[in-house]
Amino acid sequence: MVNTQSNPEEERGVMGALAGAAAGGYGGHKVNHGVLGAVGGAVAGSMLEDHFKDEKKKKKHEKHSKWGLHRRDSSSSSSSSSSSDDEKKHQHHQQGHGQRQEVLAGNFSASCADITLDGDYDLIARCGDGGGGMKLSSISLNHCLTNDGGVLKWAANGGFGGSARDVRLVNGGRVLEAALGDGRGGWRPNRIRLDERITNQFGELKFLP
Repeated sequence: MVNTQSNPEEERGVMGALAGAAAGGYGGHKVNHGVLGAVGGAVAGSMLEDHFKDEKKKKKHEKHSKWGLHRRDSSSSSSSSSSSDDEKKHQHHQQGHGQRQEVLAGNFSASCADITLDGDYDLIARCGDGGGGMKLSSISLNHCLTNDGGVLKWAANGGFGGSARDVRLVNGGRVLEAALGDGRGGWRPNRIRLDERITNQFGELKFLP
């Protein structure tokens, strides 16, 4: 089957060649060289058509190059923005995690200052009285803790001090450390968070059994 569809660009090329031939024929007729003029016009028309195609390809290439650069810039910008957002979210999560503090049942340290321990295992501190003032208060940890086989545990009238050594406060007075006798001649290191059971009630340190 013969393809009857025409290509617009081919039609423009043929018309350009025919127009050049016609112009050349007319010029050749004037100088009695109609044939040579027609050939020359056809060549000129073909050259004009080639020039037109080259210009069109050049513009198309420039357009595609510009569009490709725009796409790469947009993609880079989007990627950078996404990375920046992820980083901000990551930093916000870390800050929030660092600011969270576990609130224990006693939590005396939240309203007390100048926390110390004397030689009789008495916990001493200045505690807020709920009315804007501070009161000096103390509580015997020997009456709050016991030694259970070398393990420090909460217990009323526990008397842990009779089998303890190297007793001290750490972490700003919130944690008690001690080495306890295990009943077999050994000593086991221990630590316990005083905020678990020591509380402040209107300026007075109290034990939560």
